[in-house]
Amino acid sequence: MSQLPALTPCIILVLLGLHIIRVAFFSFNLFPPNAEACLTFAWVTGQPLRILANAVTHVSASHVMLNSLALLNVGQALENALGTVNFALLVFLNWCASQSLFLLVTMLLNDRECVVGFSGVIFGLWVFQARLFNVAQLQLFPGYFISSSFVPWVGLVFIQIALPSVSFVGHLCGALSGLFFTTRWGRVLFPSQPTFLDNILLSLSPRFRAYSPIPLPPSSTLESDQGHRLGNV
Repeated sequence: MSQLPALTPCIILVLLGLHIIRVAFFSFNLFPPNAEACLTFAWVTGQPLRILANAVTHVSASHVMLNSLALLNVGQALENALGTVNFALLVFLNWCASQSLFLLVTMLLNDRECVVGFSGVIFGLWVFQARLFNVAQLQLFPGYFISSSFVPWVGLVFIQIALPSVSFVGHLCGALSGLFFTTRWGRVLFPSQPTFLDNILLSLSPRFRAYSPIPLPPSSTLESDQGHRLGNV
């Protein structure tokens, strides 16, 4: 597909726009500083909206740009494969699940680590993509191959080593949330057939992608067919 799908660039524009607005109006206190957007304090202060606002707060321009580039890569592939409506639902559910799981873990561990950003959601999308679509083996080193379904987990460790200041728990919670939505319990949250919203969006613009059901995890008989589904985006 030569054109970008509709939703992925819109999400990126929202992330960039919110960061620009927050920085521009910071001195006027219209938007909270990073510390006041920390998710770990939500349970204590009784501000449940932080569960959503936390993910769209970024600490710097480089932070939001890196997340935007990562989302562009995995987002357009999943939107093309699943359809715009299913992709939107996947992003929202993974957003809520990853943030809630992180809040639960930090509360149980009494961890006051401050974490902001969309990377937890992106890790969930990455795991979802690798688990359900990319089944080919990738060569990490000469003579050493791993299944691409393990790539997000390798990336989780590599990013933590390369950038020790990032939150391992936050990324892990996002990855586990994405993994949940590949299971039969997670897939029941998605429509089993096109909805009226799919039909409306398709009539508006070809950039909205047509509905496609959430696939089952590939078995040995389906690997060759599903392994290349996300190759042409």
